[in-house]
Amino acid sequence: MSFVKRNPSQTAALVEAETNIDLFRQGDLLFWKGEYEKAKQHFQAVSNQPWISPSALARCLNSLGALNGKLKHYKEAINNYCEQLNILLNLNIPDQEENIARCYMSMGMVYWLEQHYDLAIEKYKEALSVLPDSESASNLISDIYKNMGNLYTKKHEFASAQLYFEKALDIDRHHLKEDHPDFGQTYANIGTMYYTKRDYQQALNYFEQARETWRKSLRSSHVYLQSMEKTIYNVQTKLDASNKKTLSSKNDATICKTTTENHSYTEKTENALLAEYFSLIPPAIQQEEIQSDSGLDSDGESISDISVESELIEVEENLEYYTLIWCGKSVNSTEENRRTKVEFRKIINFLKTFETNEECRTYIERSVDEKIVLIISGNLGQDLVPEIHYLEQIVAVYIYCENIKDHIEWSATYGKVKAVVLTTNDLVQRIMEDQKRRNNVREEEVSISIVKPSFASLQTTHQSIKINFLFFLSYIDVLSRMDLDSREAMYNDFVSFCEDYYTNNRPDLGTLNDFQHNYSPSDAVQWYTRDTFIYRILNKALRTEDITVLYKLRFYIVDLHRQLMQLQMTQANLQKSTLHVYRGAQISVKELEAMKTNTLICMNSFLSASHSREVASMFCNSLNENNQSETSVLFEIEACTQLNTSMPFADISHLSAMGAVEQEILFLPGSVFTIDAISQNVESSSWTVKLTLVDREENDLESATRLVKNELEDKETLSIFGNLLHRMGKYKEAERYYKQLLNSLKENDPRISKCYTSLGTIKREKADYSSAYSYYSKALEFNMRFSASDQVLIAKDYRNIGLVMKDKADYDRALENLTKALNLLLSAVGDDNLITASVYHNIGLVYVELYEYESALSNLYKCLQTETRLLSTDHPEIASILNNVGVVHYLMKDYDFALEHYKKALSIQTTSTEKQSDLANTYINIGLVHATGFKNYPEAISKFEMSLQIFQNTLPANHPSIIRTQNIIQKTKQILNNKR
Repeated sequence: MSFVKRNPSQTAALVEAETNIDLFRQGDLLFWKGEYEKAKQHFQAVSNQPWISPSALARCLNSLGALNGKLKHYKEAINNYCEQLNILLNLNIPDQEENIARCYMSMGMVYWLEQHYDLAIEKYKEALSVLPDSESASNLISDIYKNMGNLYTKKHEFASAQLYFEKALDIDRHHLKEDHPDFGQTYANIGTMYYTKRDYQQALNYFEQARETWRKSLRSSHVYLQSMEKTIYNVQTKLDASNKKTLSSKNDATICKTTTENHSYTEKTENALLAEYFSLIPPAIQQEEIQSDSGLDSDGESISDISVESELIEVEENLEYYTLIWCGKSVNSTEENRRTKVEFRKIINFLKTFETNEECRTYIERSVDEKIVLIISGNLGQDLVPEIHYLEQIVAVYIYCENIKDHIEWSATYGKVKAVVLTTNDLVQRIMEDQKRRNNVREEEVSISIVKPSFASLQTTHQSIKINFLFFLSYIDVLSRMDLDSREAMYNDFVSFCEDYYTNNRPDLGTLNDFQHNYSPSDAVQWYTRDTFIYRILNKALRTEDITVLYKLRFYIVDLHRQLMQLQMTQANLQKSTLHVYRGAQISVKELEAMKTNTLICMNSFLSASHSREVASMFCNSLNENNQSETSVLFEIEACTQLNTSMPFADISHLSAMGAVEQEILFLPGSVFTIDAISQNVESSSWTVKLTLVDREENDLESATRLVKNELEDKETLSIFGNLLHRMGKYKEAERYYKQLLNSLKENDPRISKCYTSLGTIKREKADYSSAYSYYSKALEFNMRFSASDQVLIAKDYRNIGLVMKDKADYDRALENLTKALNLLLSAVGDDNLITASVYHNIGLVYVELYEYESALSNLYKCLQTETRLLSTDHPEIASILNNVGVVHYLMKDYDFALEHYKKALSIQTTSTEKQSDLANTYINIGLVHATGFKNYPEAISKFEMSLQIFQNTLPANHPSIIRTQNIIQKTKQILNNKR
């Protein structure tokens, strides 16, 4: 064994580095928790210590700059970065160029936030001037070019913006894979540039290019993809409107002739057209450790790292349902307006102000989950109101102007314009009165999922319902029944959270004070029925599946669940066996149409109903006639009081803050109903939908949720929360939560390795393979230190490292680590084990990438033999390995063997509804054999169309799998047509 000797200066540097990590850790943790003032105090205290080294002081100043940026103390931030820069320039340490450049970039960011775009560009140019033209600095140079492109977009200097975006793309093309997420971000930024130019077609082209890039590198539930879908929808809508105007202004139609070239397709060309589409199915058994928690780590994200992302993607959070927007040129510049904003926040807490139509329109268009009340000056309103009036999120518009006569006429044509007012007092009074009426119609929109007879065809038509509905529903179910070991800490955390959110909002802070001093678990129902922030926050979080907020409310959800259960038990013998209750609501026209062809409806939020049909009908009368996308519905609900349902409901009239007049029944989220009949009321144009509450143990939805629920319940509550954040694609929140948890665990807590593993998995799914490797290595290092005897655990770490090496296309290191995992598993549990089988499976997939098909088959067959012994003959995992064996034979041009294995896989998949996507992919693979192997194109197209039908029945219309399959069909038909 050889040792590396260190000189005294190296040893001192190591000691200093370890000391600095401890100094910074607490401040970093406060930053991640969002406690910016406390973090700032910490770093100020550290920076004032007389013994602090220059390098540590530079680090403190950088963190202080980032914190002051968060706190909008921009002058202080600039001063911090200037002091840091002076230290860095005087440090006698080599290779400081990148740190100096980052300091200039941080200054540029602050100037950007202040809208001093020229100063920001100057700082980015200074950053470029100090960076070496080397491989190591290429990523940083690319980031600078992207930010400069965004800044020139802000200045409407579009030629310069385009130039810098192209420079960034040139660098990235030399250093990144073509489907790296960074390309998607750059395409999104270029799209934003064209959108700002009002060249909506070009904007749409680049946004779609960004989406296609992210589809290849990110999960379909990732926030980037979800936000980009909304952006594309908004741009397409604007483009359609623009095209209609253009067409209507033309008197003569121009017919464009298109010519079709006759292409000569060789067999090689045909195969090339289709070869990219075969579908390998990765082993599912390796996913068992995607769970956990986490903590702040020095190799993770630093609070001083500042980057800019597409403005159409970044969305600010509103915890309540309504957003108040005030748009006017002087909205932020007078003392009267400052006082008025304080009054507005007493009516609607979440207030946004804008000085230009462009900024205001952009924010409105991306806030699709909000209900927006807009205040706008008359002159700005004349241009903006026609552009946004049709949007569903716009609830009401108020014109605030100096001359009412100038704006009465044009505004009268827009039904959502509620008033044209002259004074701030009149404006505040009118909005207050209207908002009281809106709030009195409690929860005017119900949040629902509509389910077809087979869960395989679950569709969600409401905007707030995400594709992870099952996981969310199961999480709420588990959360509502969890034990509260640290109730006081949960309670205080929620109170502190609300104090920060409602700062300077006296009415809500007064309510919070009442809640803090007087709330008890027996008051849960009463607090729910009061018109307070508790009700608003809870139902907004349920509608939008904000599990971060729901986690903070977990003590209250438990209280509410338990109180309803107690009430249900008490009332069981006092009520009729069947209750008939009513609920009036507004739902989207799309939801109504979906109800007509489906059988089940599931409530995603609390559902209040009434014994009184008349009371419920009042909700129907609240419909906004100017919103053509919604309709009024009266739900007639039949509920058996003897059902063995896990979601309780009860009469809460005697506890309601609204009094007994509403005769209120409350159902918990997750309540499932059959849709029995739908009819239209001719006189009122409203609809009646008859529902029957069903036992969740017996309905179709339960069979699909049972496995998910078991998966969640088998883990501790902290792991459930981290797992759900991860599963729902909320990577940023998951990372933050994991890091906070990791920091709170003791040095030898076994959950530490699980935290590192989960962080690695998230980074891997985001295609950040270097960070994934770092976290997986930390998990391995921890387990080697504290769990060295657990060979299976260590084998999993080697396997994870092998998988990330495979992702990086470093196949030699992938095989090295997977082989280590295999040897440990063979020693510990032998080859008769599913984890061992999964490693054989992954080794086989690596050999596929290396074109070593014989070795691939050898490992895949070993996996198949083990799984055939240990699993049932119809297990989906066996179908996956059969499919992959078929793929290797396909690549070896053994088409008969390929087809044989595909058919075996198909025979398993057609008897199960668990993995419809795998069934669809197998049909694609069979089609490819017929197309490229047997040249039987009609049969191939038939199989492709069967695949497409499955995808269309189970996935959103714009899902990548649907687009991919449509491309396969189109290309195959193209080949067939050219052969005729």
